[in-house]
Amino acid sequence: HYYAGLILLRQGHEEEGRAALEQAAQGRADTEAIRAAKSYLAGGEVQRPPAPGSLEEKPWAVYGDLAFQYDSNVVLSPSDSAVSGTNTGQDDGLTVLGFGGRYHLLQNDQNRVTASYDFYQSLHFQLHEFDLQGHRVRLEGVTDQGPVQLGLATTYDAYLLNYQSFFQEVLVTPWVTIPEGETTSTQLYYTFRGRDFFRGPYNPARDATNNAFGVRQYATLGSADRLFSIGYQFDAEDTVPDHVNGRPDEFQYKGNQFDARVEFPLAEIATAQLSYLFRLEDYQFPTEFSSPAHTLRRHDNEHEFVVAFYHDLNDYLQLTLAYLGVLNNSNIPAFDYDRNIVSLGLRAHF
Repeated sequence: HYYAGLILLRQGHEEEGRAALEQAAQGRADTEAIRAAKSYLAGGEVQRPPAPGSLEEKPWAVYGDLAFQYDSNVVLSPSDSAVSGTNTGQDDGLTVLGFGGRYHLLQNDQNRVTASYDFYQSLHFQLHEFDLQGHRVRLEGVTDQGPVQLGLATTYDAYLLNYQSFFQEVLVTPWVTIPEGETTSTQLYYTFRGRDFFRGPYNPARDATNNAFGVRQYATLGSADRLFSIGYQFDAEDTVPDHVNGRPDEFQYKGNQFDARVEFPLAEIATAQLSYLFRLEDYQFPTEFSSPAHTLRRHDNEHEFVVAFYHDLNDYLQLTLAYLGVLNNSNIPAFDYDRNIVSLGLRAHF
């Protein structure tokens, strides 16, 4: 908003430029850009833009979340780390608690290394056996090499089901982002994931490694607060065979995924986010859930829709209203399901 305001003012569009600077002045952090915007609005002159990398961002942040949700089909996995075919068909309400923080271990004009920790706890109203607790530790490094940005992120997740060890996973993601003009960029990435389950019904049939390759295109739609992205990902899941129980690599698959997302301000009262994801999973071996057993390979296609609105109550509190819809179609009836989640939440950030 600050840079857009400067451009508009210098082009003679005083009303539009002032409106953009008013948006900038509402920023949460005490940065040089925000102070410059406030100075102009108070009757000062247009300030010289701060040099790239000179914004006085504090090296740390902490945040907490409280949300109330309705889930039409409780699933035995975290929403951002789904385990295929775990739908229960049971609905329930739940409370979701979370908190976390991040700290820049290194930060200069070209390089940044950030460590973060996040805690998650779901508390169901009735289905207490599905209460899930998560701990996430993440280390991320980013470096700017000319116009190209290189990054590497390593994540460790540990989950507890009913306060007992459930599963753990490690993810490693290197990426490169290449700008294309002033409004678009392309990102290429690879993700390795290793997952280990400690409890049934998933241990050991769902222990697996996964390799994913993806490309994503980013664009701004006329202004910096109107963002659009579209992406494609191919991944291959290699499971540990359970020969003891006669299930050799039953959940091994190859997947193709397409997604699109747009984010934009809504009448200056909220930020809206819309996204759509389409995923194909082609399983490599016959499943025991076919009829007769072990005669058919499973083929799934999944549609996922997200509609979310974010409203800033003040500099530190944000109200969130979101809907998630999932429709999974499979040639094996046991894996056909749909899921709807409505969430109302509050986030505090400092």
